[in-house]
Amino acid sequence: MKKLVIQFVLLLVTFSLANAQSAAFTDPAQAFNKLMLDKNGVGGGLDRVGAYKVRGTAFYFGGDLPASIYLKDGSYVDVLVSYNTFTQVINIYDKSNKPLATKKVADVDSFKVGVTTTDYKANVKFVSSFSLGSNENSFFQPLAIGKKYSLYKKYKSDLGIVSDNILQSDLRQYDLLVDYYYAEEGVKGLKKIKLTSSGVTKEFKKIKDVSSIVDEGSFMFNPEAILLNVFESINQ
Repeated sequence: MKKLVIQFVLLLVTFSLANAQSAAFTDPAQAFNKLMLDKNGVGGGLDRVGAYKVRGTAFYFGGDLPASIYLKDGSYVDVLVSYNTFTQVINIYDKSNKPLATKKVADVDSFKVGVTTTDYKANVKFVSSFSLGSNENSFFQPLAIGKKYSLYKKYKSDLGIVSDNILQSDLRQYDLLVDYYYAEEGVKGLKKIKLTSSGVTKEFKKIKDVSSIVDEGSFMFNPEAILLNVFESINQ
């Protein structure tokens, strides 16, 4: 009887984990990055970065996205943009793919891109770190702009080890990473959020007790939803 009870409990745990994982949040850009890695793994092209051959793509959703860019000294409207998340540089083209300009973070105030894939469609805005009073030298996607606190997402590609590679020591892959930051009204710069239950609770404990919000979810499966709920709460 005891053995049957243990088996039943294990079955319930397995079922709960399976359901949680099936509902897990997948960042759309990271999902696209993974798709490009899989494509490169069966014969796709390779980039050359220093001494390394790199598979995958560093461009946000593959690049060549319809966009409008707002600079410190002008703008480009109705163009194409390739946002390189490894170098944090944007390449600008006209609609016939003729190169128009290459801009660094310090040159840009903000830009908007249209993303359309089979599974995801959105108009996404990015803001220069310098426009936000930060020296991060990156672009940030606003997720929640509040009257007191605002939440941002940063994409950054690193050169990762290729797990199934045993022969080519110079082979790497683009791993797209996501970090979350927040800004406080009237305070210069951005602060990175430690993406753990205790980290988030501790970060905002002087503002509000958000432990109940944090405990309702799992940072492993859906960190963004939890953070959005936290920021909705601390802005009330």
